[in-house]
Amino acid sequence: MVTAFIAHFLAGSIRCEGGCLEPQNISPAKMQARPHYIRPLDRAIVISKANKKTGADRIPETSEGKMSIKKILASAVAACLLQLFALAGPAHAQATRTWVSGVGDDVNPCSRTAPCKTFAGAISKTATGGEINTLDPGAFGAVTITKSITIRSDHMQAGVLATLGSNGININAPSAKVILDGLDIEGASTGGTGIRVLSALDVIVKNCDIRNFTTGISVNTTAQARVTVDRSMIGGNVDGITITSTPGFGHVKLFNSLLINNTSSGVSVSGANNDVFIHNNQILGSTKSLNITSGGLVRSFGTNIIPTGDAPTSTTPLL
Repeated sequence: MVTAFIAHFLAGSIRCEGGCLEPQNISPAKMQARPHYIRPLDRAIVISKANKKTGADRIPETSEGKMSIKKILASAVAACLLQLFALAGPAHAQATRTWVSGVGDDVNPCSRTAPCKTFAGAISKTATGGEINTLDPGAFGAVTITKSITIRSDHMQAGVLATLGSNGININAPSAKVILDGLDIEGASTGGTGIRVLSALDVIVKNCDIRNFTTGISVNTTAQARVTVDRSMIGGNVDGITITSTPGFGHVKLFNSLLINNTSSGVSVSGANNDVFIHNNQILGSTKSLNITSGGLVRSFGTNIIPTGDAPTSTTPLL
């Protein structure tokens, strides 16, 4: 780029005045007739053009001529470098909304036109409180969340595969608000936990499928945390949802969901005043639909199908 710039500059097609580039429209003839049109530095360029027409290919080898060429080159290089620095700008800033695609690349800025490949690649380029969206179906990998964020896939498969004891999504974000929407989280019968909540203020899981893990969703916090699960399917795990937070710190709301074929328990809550509110759910195919221990609480509102295990701590019909 610098070489081309200097070549055009010396050819007389452009000039540089204080770092500003503009066309050189003054002809050599006009310059010879009215030399006051431009300054001495520009005059050297026009004289060079006139010399080309008369067969001379350069300014005469005088000290003044050499100095003019040096000034021209110095000005050209300085202007070009300034332009390069201006175009380079800072490194990619974190965006409020980023995108992933099955054919993306994590070296990209995660924009809509240059999406990333994985959730892990996109999260570092997404601002706190921002949102990661999917452009098309794909497998976007496991991710650890350490800040407020939304990961959303609208009406297309957004796969998260976690096997060999690993977790699909780890949430360790004190005071954060996290939304997971439309994800397909698969453990392939060897995964550890689909969604593991170690710390957060609010977590919302909706329209998600979580299958074939040891635990579908684990809430194990040492500070207050609220987890809401809505319109989701949690199946094929050993335990569907477990709440084992420090007593009184784990709170789960379960609405409009299917928990099926979780072999040990559908919902298991342990610890004094850790609680689960359930409404309009089907908790089927488990040794215990509800497993309530050590002072845990399950409050049932309206209709829930819970054929096995412990009875809810309280039941409130909706009129």
